[in-house]
Amino acid sequence: MIDYEKLKKHFSDTELEWKPQSVGIKNGKPWAMILCYVQARAIQNRLDEVFGPMNWKDEYRFEQNGVICRLSVYCSERKEWIAKENGSPETDIESFKGGISGAFKRVASSGFGIGRYLYEIDTTFADCLMTKKKGYKQAKTKDGQYLFWKEPKKIENLLNEVFSDPGNKKFNRKVNESIPPEPIVLDTYSKKLDNAKDLKELQNIWESFTKEEKEKYVDQKNLIKDTLIRLQNKK
Repeated sequence: MIDYEKLKKHFSDTELEWKPQSVGIKNGKPWAMILCYVQARAIQNRLDEVFGPMNWKDEYRFEQNGVICRLSVYCSERKEWIAKENGSPETDIESFKGGISGAFKRVASSGFGIGRYLYEIDTTFADCLMTKKKGYKQAKTKDGQYLFWKEPKKIENLLNEVFSDPGNKKFNRKVNESIPPEPIVLDTYSKKLDNAKDLKELQNIWESFTKEEKEKYVDQKNLIKDTLIRLQNKK
């Protein structure tokens, strides 16, 4: 019997990593929008723990706009393999490795609920400095300037703040006071695309986009559409 609670159990801070999604400098003040990810190795360990090392497998297909990961697990109750798929655009920094890792993490979350709770964390902004300091990481803006950002406190504390703050007013207030609005909008729309459950919902979400947003996310939308079509054909 599959232990779903263990499958979706929260990860420790050492199994998570924060990465800048967008950075910049406004009125001389640096800012960094960061997202929390589960490390691929932590997901692999979770699959080993729940299903056993020999009872899961990942396969990849390389499409024009990115990578599709097919993650399969063996269900002993039904005596069959259960497979889910999801995709990820290739990243600018590591087009090959980044695409594979992104697709693996997405299907683990959307298909099996591994690390899905991290989506409960709304847009998060790191403490930033213009000068290097111990404990801070370096990031580069689009115009070539450098700033330094620090990872936030423990993830569980951050989750507790989200759930105890109705409407997430604390984070929204911080966003409005400290950074330009564009990165927030883009991140929100990206999450909407990822959460589309079928082609109809994907199309409805897409129609709500502005022309600018459609131009920025057309590759991601097409990749998700291809994945949903394949899943629909296999039912």
